[in-house]
Amino acid sequence: MFSSSLPKTILRLIVVLGLLIFSTWSFYNYQQAQQELEALQTQAEDPAEIAQRERQQLLAAAGRLMVLPEGEPLILDIENAEALAQAQPFFIDAVDGDKLLVYLQAGRSIIYSPSRNIIVNVGTLTAENPSQLEATESTEAEAAEQ
Repeated sequence: MFSSSLPKTILRLIVVLGLLIFSTWSFYNYQQAQQELEALQTQAEDPAEIAQRERQQLLAAAGRLMVLPEGEPLILDIENAEALAQAQPFFIDAVDGDKLLVYLQAGRSIIYSPSRNIIVNVGTLTAENPSQLEATESTEAEAAEQ
């Protein structure tokens, strides 16, 4: 009696283990498909929207550290901080990857470091020819529209 039920029990155990393995494999594939779908949806986002969101996040982070001037700044990446520091003392404590926020209307420039979450330096913009600032501003506005 005991020996005849043993093969049935083993068969049932094998079927249950097979179902468990299949369920685990199916769940894993489902998770992978969801991750790929999310990645594709992220890639499908408009690059202008992504850039605008990153810009707003950058300004919000800098705005938590100091009161920013009114208006929209021109945002530039600092790529060769050592050379800039040698050319102008304003960039002495800047590092590669910092952001230069230039407020043309307010005549101020700010170096913000996202990696260190600090305001590195704040300065006043001076131009020998005020029309240079206006020309730069209109060029940037045209570039932003495109």
